[in-house]
Amino acid sequence: VDESGKGDFFGPLCIAGVYAGPKELEILKKIGVKDSKTLTAPLIMKMAQAIRASVPHHIVRISPLKYNTLYSQFANLNLFLAWGHATVIEALSQETGCKRALIDQFTHLPLVENALKKKSLVLEF
Repeated sequence: VDESGKGDFFGPLCIAGVYAGPKELEILKKIGVKDSKTLTAPLIMKMAQAIRASVPHHIVRISPLKYNTLYSQFANLNLFLAWGHATVIEALSQETGCKRALIDQFTHLPLVENALKKKSLVLEF
């Protein structure tokens, strides 16, 4: 699970995750998935289509207007991001039965764990 669009960007905040069991890991390797900083934008767009068509995934997309509304409820970017990560993890766990998660370290793990507990979901990290 990782996010994009939380900086000085006039588009949506997107928090996305994929389920990557053994079969899915092989698929992702064949697609060429690796650190996005080493890929070009056109290649990322092409790979995104292949990923969406091939493996379980979930995306939380928050428009700038909705971002402002939600941010005012959390009043803290890290709590807001923890909620978003937990929402993606919850959806993937419900879809796949997976009980383990790997997230980008945007903040201290307890914030995400607490957000997951609020959703009655306890996972292994």
